[in-house]
Amino acid sequence: MTEQSLSINQGIHLTRIDKVMRYVQSHLDSSLNMKDLADIACFSAFHFQRLFCLYTGQSLAKYILISRLRKACWQLAFRQHMSLIDIALSCGFNDDQSFSRAFKRQLGIAPSLYRKGCLAHAKAKLLSGPQPASFMSQKYIGHVTLRTPELNKRRAIISTRHYHKDSVQIVDFPQTAIAFLAHHGSPETLMATVARFIEWRKEFGSPPSVSKTFNILYNDPQSVEPQAYRFDVAASLFLPLMANDYGVQEGEIRAGKCAVLRHIGSDNDLGYSIEYLYRDWFSQANAQLRDEPLFIQRVRSFPDVDEQSSIIDIYLPID
Repeated sequence: MTEQSLSINQGIHLTRIDKVMRYVQSHLDSSLNMKDLADIACFSAFHFQRLFCLYTGQSLAKYILISRLRKACWQLAFRQHMSLIDIALSCGFNDDQSFSRAFKRQLGIAPSLYRKGCLAHAKAKLLSGPQPASFMSQKYIGHVTLRTPELNKRRAIISTRHYHKDSVQIVDFPQTAIAFLAHHGSPETLMATVARFIEWRKEFGSPPSVSKTFNILYNDPQSVEPQAYRFDVAASLFLPLMANDYGVQEGEIRAGKCAVLRHIGSDNDLGYSIEYLYRDWFSQANAQLRDEPLFIQRVRSFPDVDEQSSIIDIYLPID
């Protein structure tokens, strides 16, 4: 078999595995069994188990468990109104006891204590300064990444997203007043800033249903030192910003032309879409970059929808 035909076959297999992963993400509250998932992948159950582990670097059972607990982490941190039993059922556990056992076994802490720790960190006034990798760090919110190095290596064999030049739209973005909270420092503590901004939105009446949600990406966390990393969490602002103890400030996203690419799916794959804009689209476009940072608008977000149904519009400021 030639190298080219091998890559084609691997691409076909990976597409089937991705289909299963998308199905799992959208059915975390349902019963998920090996035979049904093998049927979705068009493999026999015997071979499906081995292929799933080969392409993802983890067993199917482990992937399902991690997916459920990851969703639970987000709900515990950012959906304070949900009870433990509601979270347990929405994540596919039969009851809150089995949920608590699995959560503690995987993360080493009870979900109720995890939630208390998240809330305490979100409300702490000192969160704008350097923080330890604790409750609100990526260590817990994304405690086991769903995209393993093995899967990323396999995904590099084929085009991970079937983008083409028509996938990118050119728009005139209007000047937009925003309320923003700047995160400076390690990406590991970014979720503390996100949680704090959510608390501000709850207190000052600016929910996502009323104002648009933006993130401003000043740099790539893979290419800067942790202390140099900056990421702003923002929401469109219709009235003057009220004084607050959260560190939220008033600012704007400047008007101008932007190239826009719609990303559908997990934040874990967002880098692929951003790479396409910079590496593939921009290299062929007759455009210049404006001296403005890349920003995204979260149109539909996890955990309100499953990760594979999340919608993010990526804006690249251009002249």
